[in-house]
Amino acid sequence: HLSDGWSFILGAKKRPGKKTPNFLLSMSKEELSVKSDFYLGKLRGNFLGSKYFIYDKGLNPKSKYANVNNTRQELGVMLYEGNGGNSGPRKMRVIIPAVNTDQESVVWKPVFKEQSILENYNAKNYSGMFAFYNKPPVWNDKAKAFVLDFKGRVSMASIRNFQLVDDKNEDNTYIQFGRIGENHFNLDFKWPFSPLQAFSIALSSLDNHLVCD
Repeated sequence: HLSDGWSFILGAKKRPGKKTPNFLLSMSKEELSVKSDFYLGKLRGNFLGSKYFIYDKGLNPKSKYANVNNTRQELGVMLYEGNGGNSGPRKMRVIIPAVNTDQESVVWKPVFKEQSILENYNAKNYSGMFAFYNKPPVWNDKAKAFVLDFKGRVSMASIRNFQLVDDKNEDNTYIQFGRIGENHFNLDFKWPFSPLQAFSIALSSLDNHLVCD
């Protein structure tokens, strides 16, 4: 929802019976189905919760009905790391398609694994992508917690709170997400993130992470 007037923007449903995290993303509260006109895509994770992938509503390239036009696009990758069993905040890295000079996102439609955003990122082939990481929080003795300056937008400590920055300027926040109530969070974002990307990244933060929770 938008905080001003509570207009519904995006919703998600965790799909039952899946061995790994699998969320359906929709513009409707009621029509949470891949067959719905409001269906936008999926958020998928691995068993450990260390990797999450955002896809649009295109087909899996392994589908017998997939072709060059209807194959799904990769819209983002989230990578989570723990602290080796130590207490403290988890680490998060986000990679999304780059936005070109015409303000259009670079299209990633991998047919094979080696064509994916993650495989290219791991191979240090950074062309066509933007990378971000979570700003490390600082321990606050008074609060007895790791904290970030959310400029009043977050009021409760949580391992799920985060701010995304890039390597160029740690003071330039692109996304911030944090708890304001028992089951309420605020999400703020700006260019180059779309609402779907920002929502999916926040959703991945809310999921269980065996690797770092």
